[in-house]
Order: sequence, then C-alpha cells, then structure tokens
Amino acid sequence: MKKMFFLAVTMMLCLASGVSQACVDLPEGIIVIASAAYTPSMNNSLSPDNASTDSDSSMEFVHVTGGCYCMGFNPGEGLRDTTPAHQVCVDDYYMGKYEVTQAQWYEIMGTNPSTISSCGDDCPVVDVSWNDVQEFIQRLSERTGKIYRLPTEAEWEYAVRSSVAQETGVDASTVPSEEKRTLRPVGQLQPNDLGIYDMQGSVWEWTSDWYNRDYYNDSPQNNPEGPVVGMYRVLRGGSWDDNPSSIHPTVRVRYEPWIKRPWVGFRLISPDQQSAKYKVPDALTLTGNTRQNHQCVQQALVR
Repeated sequence: MKKMFFLAVTMMLCLASGVSQACVDLPEGIIVIASAAYTPSMNNSLSPDNASTDSDSSMEFVHVTGGCYCMGFNPGEGLRDTTPAHQVCVDDYYMGKYEVTQAQWYEIMGTNPSTISSCGDDCPVVDVSWNDVQEFIQRLSERTGKIYRLPTEAEWEYAVRSSVAQETGVDASTVPSEEKRTLRPVGQLQPNDLGIYDMQGSVWEWTSDWYNRDYYNDSPQNNPEGPVVGMYRVLRGGSWDDNPSSIHPTVRVRYEPWIKRPWVGFRLISPDQQSAKYKVPDALTLTGNTRQNHQCVQQALVR
C-alpha cells in the first residue's frame, strides 16, 4: 500500500508540474521526480550566484578517531546479509555532523528535489539518488577545492557503535520515538557520544559501497570498501518512516543507484581534513577471517 500511495502521489506531482521532463520512467515501472521538477522559494542568500565559492562553512564535520570493532552480527542473531560478525579497523576520518540539508543542496544545485519540502530548509534533503549525490559531491568539491565522499559501510557503522552503547550502538536518546515519526529538521534529538546527530531514524543514508549479501564472509579487515561491482548501493540508518523498534545500526538495505525516495538522504565525509591517519596496532592486526570472526564471537559471548 505504501508503494502504491507513493507512486500515486508522485504521478500527481508530475502532472501538476507542467514540465515535460519532470517524470522519468525507470526499470520495473518505477517513476521518480526529476531534480528540476520542484524548485522552492528560498532566501536569496542561498542562490548559487550569491554563494561563497571557496567556503563550506555551512557544513560541519566531526573528527572520528579510527579503531577496530566487530562489524555485523553472529549467525542466528541477525539477517543473513549482516553476518558473520567480523573484526574491522578503520582510519581516522571527518564525518558530517548532520545530514546534508535541503538548504545546502539548493545552495550547490540550485533546486530542491525534496517532495517533503514543507519540513523546511534545515531538514535533510530527500528524494536524491546515489547518482544525484555524486553530482552534488563533484560540484561541492569544485566550489570549495576540497575532497568529499560518502562514508563506507564500515565507517558509518563504526561511528554509530562508537557511542555509549558500544555493544549494539543503539542509544534510545538518539532514535526518534513513535510519535516523532516524521521528517524533522536535523539536530533536534541528542547526538551520539561523538557529537554526530540523526544517524538512526532520520533518513536512510547512502553509503559508497556496492551491495553483496555475502560480502561479510570475504571482507578485508582494514578499511573495507565493499564489493568492486554490483547492481545496488547500500543504505544505512533507518528512517522516519520506520518503526523505531526496528532501527538498528547493523541493518542494511539496498537500492539501485538511480532510486529516489522521500525517506532517503545522505551525509558526507571530508577525508582531506584528516590530521593524522590511524595506525592499527600490531596486537590488533589479525590474519584470516577465521581468527577475526572467532574473536568477534568470543566478544559476543561475554556481553
């Protein structure tokens, strides 16, 4: 029913727009709103012509100190594509303090594709595909002279699990309650212990990884970047449209790179801001997935 309602609303918006290219037919009968179909009235300060060409001061990034952790679940504890639990180590990185907002998207792209635009400038931009995000990143990098990218799955999950609830990464104060199941401005709930907001229950966030349900069996230990190729990209975090009880940092969903949804957005990483690379201590460096998984299993048993 949700899918049929979404498609019906989308078709109505397309017809109302009066723009011949506003709607694009995609495989499997999917219809999405093109970026140019909706342009809200915004303050002139957000106009691309008036925006600073050498500053990204509207975006804030949080330094995440690298380390090692058990990514995923052990067999029997989670869905197949979230197992087995395996040790992963990531370098330092800078993650967006907030998801990219509708105002920030408009500043760079000159349009607001969000069908839930009534939420306001400070709400996460939604209805953006993985491909759209790549264009945004390219334009932002050209404007600022800095390098940006999406987080890997490993970096995303590490940032969540670095919170006070280290074992599960679930902190009730950072997840919206049932009565708050609506798209809302960023930064209204409590941040996690790293000072990062809305990683769970705001919008599904695109990551850089291709999807493969069996990837955890073969994942490298250090800085895994996902499969080399694939049909789908991975999203993390859960959204305002999900039941809060089902939101968990290990859950993965997959969408084709061209899919746009009103519950999908993203946050960025700015790797060129790193002050130092985290070096994995020799004592933590393991060889072979068997030893990695064994250590993660032992950790799970003593929780």
